[in-house]
Amino acid sequence: MKVLDKYLFKEMVFPFLYGFLIILILVWGNIVYSYLNLIVSRISEWYLVLNFLICKLPSCVLISLAAGGIFGVSIGLNRIIKDSEMVALRSAGITSGRIFLSLMIFGIFITLVGYLFQEIIVVRAEDKSFNILQTLYSIPGDIPIEPDVFVKTDQYSIYINSIERNTKEVIYHQVQLYRLNSGYPTIINAKEAIENNGYWFLKDGFCTSFNKDGSPNTVTTFKTLKLEISSDIFSLITAPIEEEKALSSKQLYEEIKTRSKAGQNTRDLELEYYFKLAFPLSTLFILFCLIPLCLMIPMKNGAVGMVLGIIIFFIYWNIMWFSRILGETGGLPPAPAGFSIVIIFGIAGVILSGIIYK
Repeated sequence: MKVLDKYLFKEMVFPFLYGFLIILILVWGNIVYSYLNLIVSRISEWYLVLNFLICKLPSCVLISLAAGGIFGVSIGLNRIIKDSEMVALRSAGITSGRIFLSLMIFGIFITLVGYLFQEIIVVRAEDKSFNILQTLYSIPGDIPIEPDVFVKTDQYSIYINSIERNTKEVIYHQVQLYRLNSGYPTIINAKEAIENNGYWFLKDGFCTSFNKDGSPNTVTTFKTLKLEISSDIFSLITAPIEEEKALSSKQLYEEIKTRSKAGQNTRDLELEYYFKLAFPLSTLFILFCLIPLCLMIPMKNGAVGMVLGIIIFFIYWNIMWFSRILGETGGLPPAPAGFSIVIIFGIAGVILSGIIYK
């Protein structure tokens, strides 16, 4: 490694570290906040809860690596330019293109570390957190689940108002089941339901069927009603929404192929797959845009680099979440949604590079 590369990397290290650590704490803190209900209801099992929260920490690292790269470059270049060291470098015959190349090597290194960390550490931590979560839900006592739950099986769409667990069983309160068919669904309402070995036992309810025009046909009341529901409803409710995060990109690809052959919808898996491919790359393409931007903007004040880093991270954060929402709701196909950060910052980087390196 040449003297220039060592010098530039040295300037990036400390801004990278504190940018990385600050964002890591903030993102992990947000995850801890989202699981407050779980923490409070299972405080007696503090060891399991702590292990669960620690297992969620690696998933925050990828976002924090990008943040570290952003702040490392923006603050590091800010100091070099502010102290007129850039002028000295250029007078020594070092071009902006050469500086750009050194910093892109820094970005490639972060990208490779991020990809390996994602494929090896994150998937294992997510899998372990899933197992711990299932253990926490299986403990008798208040169940840390928000009220008003909707679940869909092959046979029914089910609404559950609230859930409680005693030492033997899970009890669902104020349930409503929609039996799916070609016309209007049959609706079953019950005050209480208990799940046991593939069956639901409902108490104190009524069943409503409909005519072809949608008008009520018959209403039948019951004290007890036994229904066969093959799906494990409690497992569906307590399964994490993003269970696919416990799969590596290779495993996701194989799962997509398997489900596609079976004629199943793979949109969610495809979205996660493309995000896993693009997420580590996002740091490289953000720096591809950020480096020429830093070289273009006057940086006479030491705060400029920090402000610029905050702005770029804010844009990055919002593109990431907005594109995921669009992907989940069908506003964008999975591939463009997953690679949105790469595409947007890549185009911006080409434009800015064309201006400053022409």
